[in-house]
Amino acid sequence: MNAAKSRISFLGLVFLLLASIFSCSNKKSDGAIATETDQPEEEVQLKIVDGGIVTLKLDLEANFQLLQQLRGINLNNKDLVTFYSRNAHAIYLYDAVTGELVKKTEMDKEGPNAVQTQFVFSYFYHTMDSIFFNGLPFGIYLIDSNGEVLQKKKLGNKDEIPRFDSPKPNFDFASTYNNGEISLPTEFILYQVKSKERVIFDFENDRLEDEFLASELIFSDYDEVKRVKTERSKQGKLTMNNKRFFSKNDQYLFASHLISDTIYAFRDGELVKRIYAGVPDIEVADYASYANVRSIERFKNGMQAIENPKQDPQFKNTLMSPDGKFIYRVLYHETKPKIVEGSDRPKPEVTGATLIVLDLETEELIYYDLPVAELELGIPMNRHVFVTNRGIHFRVLDQDNEDEVQFRLFQLNR
Repeated sequence: MNAAKSRISFLGLVFLLLASIFSCSNKKSDGAIATETDQPEEEVQLKIVDGGIVTLKLDLEANFQLLQQLRGINLNNKDLVTFYSRNAHAIYLYDAVTGELVKKTEMDKEGPNAVQTQFVFSYFYHTMDSIFFNGLPFGIYLIDSNGEVLQKKKLGNKDEIPRFDSPKPNFDFASTYNNGEISLPTEFILYQVKSKERVIFDFENDRLEDEFLASELIFSDYDEVKRVKTERSKQGKLTMNNKRFFSKNDQYLFASHLISDTIYAFRDGELVKRIYAGVPDIEVADYASYANVRSIERFKNGMQAIENPKQDPQFKNTLMSPDGKFIYRVLYHETKPKIVEGSDRPKPEVTGATLIVLDLETEELIYYDLPVAELELGIPMNRHVFVTNRGIHFRVLDQDNEDEVQFRLFQLNR
């Protein structure tokens, strides 16, 4: 009898233990008593948020009205923003988070250490103490952070005073120095039609080398573009250049242009893939309509460019984050005529613009309607915008204090 009771008690104990385990398992699956380590990680949905204002303090030599060659960079794992001032003939470098001036690189205008420039120019940082400066048309300079000229190259031009048709070097966001070579856009190399978009400049040997990346690879309507240009040229009309956008990370060279909703990815000059980077319900301008966004008015002693107050949708900026993970695009899709004080001609005013962010890892697109009434959105060019690893920065509209300039940051919630 006692043995039977013992067997019953043991079986009862086993039953209670199993019931307890089953009960705990059910509670845990319902999330009632699950520990923090047991909970699955939730995937964060990327979205664009307002990151507030970044203020840069300016000295008296900085040009408040125009911060030339404004761009975000990252050196030594630090987000920085840089621009050039023609008044000071200096490159300014700021901390993009605090707004504090990190370095002002002043260059001589005359003398044996002069860095000469005349027309359109550009520059990029290779390191904090190695800056390549395009002194168009006099040559390309390598200077240090104190403005000392380390090397000067003239692209093979032997003339003391460069000829009008001499090569015109230019840097863009895909120009980097690697193994003695710099990749350049061909846009300003010579005053002739080019069928290739990039060229290699052998800096050490001072010569232009291989051209690569055929134009028709980034223009789906390449034949139409050539036809429109030819017809307008015969009619004596201004032919608007379709601005190209290039950027580069460790994997690809990316290319697009003002009226393309596609990003083209290249490796070793070969097209690898196309990535859609537009707004599905907005159709960008074709080249025939884009060619009419500006006209030339001739008068007795000269001429002036006139902006068409009605502008079809076009991408004004396509910029990559310095870490190579995201591409930011600014699409103008609505404009209206606006009469500006002192002028009897209406000019285009942006009334609708969308920020598009392309995640290069997932190829996901994130959209954000920009507050156009609060931002400076330039026409024909949107110069006062830059991208850091934090996000994209737009100059705040209607600033009067010339001692500083404010930028509004839009960042990803990552």
